[in-house]
Amino acid sequence: MGGHGQEELLILFPLGEANGLPLHFPQEKENIMTGHRKPVDTSRQPKDPLEVVEICDELIMQHRAREAIERFMHPDMMEHDPTVKGGSRDGLFQYMIDEGWDEGNSPNREMVDIVDRRFASGEFVVTMHHIFRNKDDRGTMFIDVVRVVDGLIVEHWDVAQAVPETTNDNPHTMW
Repeated sequence: MGGHGQEELLILFPLGEANGLPLHFPQEKENIMTGHRKPVDTSRQPKDPLEVVEICDELIMQHRAREAIERFMHPDMMEHDPTVKGGSRDGLFQYMIDEGWDEGNSPNREMVDIVDRRFASGEFVVTMHHIFRNKDDRGTMFIDVVRVVDGLIVEHWDVAQAVPETTNDNPHTMW
């Protein structure tokens, strides 16, 4: 298993350090949207599962959850996160509003999401990322799994783990 260097990550803001050393929340908000990231054309409506998830995530990261959900999630989408009311697309949208991921409904504009890795196989796309709610937050690591059919997300699962204060002498980061 080789380490992952900075050049292999989709970075939403510049990293202080990489390869097992701490990441740092950006000091300036403009770094969030201008760091070492590849541009994503959010106007496209692709069928390829990887591209669908990439554009949907980009819209959400821009606090445009309503647009992302309306364009890329099937009306009968199944949400497997037990904290999302009803396990539906509507429940997911309400969850996204409550968590601050929709423009005009965003109580926390400092929140940022860093995508570390993304993999696709057939209809399934796995995204490993971490979210910082503000500059003092240690972050939470997420793994999202989605199933995409005909250009729409039809199912979503996720797992989350808060970044701990101590590592028990483990030199490897969660990302």
